[in-house]
Amino acid sequence: MWRLVVTVIVAGLWCGQAVAVDVRLLSHRAGYDLKLISADSGSGIASLDGKLLTEWSEACEGFVTTQEMVTVLRDVNGNQVLNEINVTSWESRAGDRFRFSTRHDINQRNLETVRGKATKSADGITVEFQAPEIDPFDLPKATLFPTQLMVAVMGDVLSGKRSGSYRLFDGGQVDSFYDVSAVIGAKKAPREDAPELVSGLPSWPVTLAYFSAKSREGIPEQEIEFTLFSNGVADDFNLNFQDYAISGALSTLEALPASGC
Repeated sequence: MWRLVVTVIVAGLWCGQAVAVDVRLLSHRAGYDLKLISADSGSGIASLDGKLLTEWSEACEGFVTTQEMVTVLRDVNGNQVLNEINVTSWESRAGDRFRFSTRHDINQRNLETVRGKATKSADGITVEFQAPEIDPFDLPKATLFPTQLMVAVMGDVLSGKRSGSYRLFDGGQVDSFYDVSAVIGAKKAPREDAPELVSGLPSWPVTLAYFSAKSREGIPEQEIEFTLFSNGVADDFNLNFQDYAISGALSTLEALPASGC
């Protein structure tokens, strides 16, 4: 599962997350065109292209993220693989409840469905699954959910920090528990060619590296490089895996209305 899908391209106002500055982000819908940048010879990948559509919306009791990604991969033998990933998640304003659902299809056949909830208490976080049917497990209380992670990163950016470390559970897979390291570059002046919704805003280059138990020692399982504007909109990105890399070019961007709550 690409961590980008549920952790990076999200936005909103997170009232329950304690950060050093007042983080106010724009609720929006964004589309990205995906292309293959490079692939190691052992990956078997000859080409890849696709689309990513992300949407964050504010509900009265929490925040909803929906994301759809469709890619077409061609291997070195000429075979074509259609990948479709659909993600829906909800997080409470207080940050104590998280519901998640992910469906991954290959060539229009279901490969994996993950659905469940996580609940935070004074003792920690309990994760329960409806699909697949597995036993609940516990996570440290300091673990963040996806919107919390984004607000924590944005808080560090606006505070002038150059790095950050976080723990994440995103519900994309059964074992989607990650240590995330951020590297934050120097503040950039507003761009003349920036889209309307980020026109006149400063931005920062940000790199997030995701380390899991499956990652090779010292090597992140995934790493994403992107430009983050001060209202939380993410511009073009590069997503690096251990044996190939793809780019995402921002193609559409529109603001979403507030919930009215």
